[in-house]
Amino acid sequence: MVMQRDGGVGSFDESLSEAYLKGRPFIKMDNLKTTLDSKILEAMMTADYRDSVTVRAFRKSGEVIPGLFIHQASTNGLLSTKDFMNRSVVVRIRKNPEDKTYRHPDILEHIRSHQGKYLGAIHRIVEEWINRGKKESAVVEHDFKQWARKLDWIMTHIFGRSGMLDGHRSLQMRNSTPILVTMRQIAIIVKQQGKIGEELSASELVELAEENDIELKGKDDEGKRKSLGIALSKVFVNTEKVDIDEFRVVRVLEKDYKGDQVKFYRFEMVDCDPDPF
Repeated sequence: MVMQRDGGVGSFDESLSEAYLKGRPFIKMDNLKTTLDSKILEAMMTADYRDSVTVRAFRKSGEVIPGLFIHQASTNGLLSTKDFMNRSVVVRIRKNPEDKTYRHPDILEHIRSHQGKYLGAIHRIVEEWINRGKKESAVVEHDFKQWARKLDWIMTHIFGRSGMLDGHRSLQMRNSTPILVTMRQIAIIVKQQGKIGEELSASELVELAEENDIELKGKDDEGKRKSLGIALSKVFVNTEKVDIDEFRVVRVLEKDYKGDQVKFYRFEMVDCDPDPF
């Protein structure tokens, strides 16, 4: 487990390097909330799995092989670099209604109890792919084409689910674009408060953000309102609606009692694949 730190000894890269040097195969970065810009992590994710990368922790250093590590990160509003997102695969987690088909009330406990069965199922899928000639899809929306083409072919021809990574580029763009990350965080609050479908001003969006510890640029409320308005104007250059995952943000232009144009923003829900990637 590697955590982002607001204080204390040791940087994120140092903690990450410590985990590499200990030979921990699964690196879990839990609940990332702020901007992530790690050169070590990007190097490990980019290098060929047979290469070696030099890492340095507290009073120690060494070479590690990227192919020995699997990186996992959980977040509900991460802002990262474009390079990092191009090296990532976004998996959206959605809660389903309580399912009574499992013997255990918790799905993770169910998987632990049937670990051999599920691992065997994965091996069987790989075996089937090999038996069918180890084929690949021609086009995928990901920079790691060698990996993505294989998995996309498996999903399309074995499971009958085409377009495994359709829309993935837009998710990568959202996580590397500050205003889209912010608007998604606000959209979640709007949904929680039952304000889907209401027209909200920039001032009301700032108020929602401040009440829920969503960081905005600006020294005071007026500065934050202007900063948010400028950022949104760049998003709505040639359109009046923007989709961010399961949310749609619609800009509504109205006139006040003076005849001046006033902008409001309406959040709507967008129908999504019930079983997303």
